[in-house]
Amino acid sequence: MVDSVRYGFLGYSDLVQVAPASYEGIVPLVSLAALTVLTAVVVGIDVYLFKTGCRLTD
Repeated sequence: MVDSVRYGFLGYSDLVQVAPASYEGIVPLVSLAALTVLTAVVVGIDVYLFKTGCRLTD
């Protein structure tokens, strides 16, 4: 997330050093995609736990 904010403000990403120069514009999108997927997984787990009532009455 920090790298995405840096790229938004400065137009520079640390991940560009790891990736080839041809992927320079794609690297921030990969970070955003990873954050989106992880957020969806956590929200899915939360919804499942609320629906099952897991440990809500302890």
